[in-house]
Amino acid sequence: MTDIYAEARGMPPRPDASAAGRNSHNKGRAWERAVASRMTAAGIPAKRGLMQARGAAVPDVVAPGMWCELKCGKRPNPRAALRQAARDNAAAGGGRLEVVIIHDDQVKPGQGAHEWVCMPLEDWLEMAAQWYAARSG
Repeated sequence: MTDIYAEARGMPPRPDASAAGRNSHNKGRAWERAVASRMTAAGIPAKRGLMQARGAAVPDVVAPGMWCELKCGKRPNPRAALRQAARDNAAAGGGRLEVVIIHDDQVKPGQGAHEWVCMPLEDWLEMAAQWYAARSG
């Protein structure tokens, strides 16, 4: 579809909204595959989730005992993603560690952290205590 308003202003037309959405969706899927692969390489069996399964929520990356919600974008919202993970985990029966894994795709390599994890403090404290005990032990 031609953007007649952009054309009248002498500007290039905006990209087709469906193409932009498709690109965003593909970027998210690639990020999910990459995280699942990296988790597997680290010894955590993981695979990409299947989005929706018969109306039930499914984590973006399926790993034993975890609900992994992944976000990729210019300004991903970790609070909203953690709320989504908690809501979907509870709807699926709960009992999994809620983890949000974020990729800030606007940060260039070497200019600060561009991949990070967000999780509830109580879960992190339990995990950190176990890690510390294993290293001290």
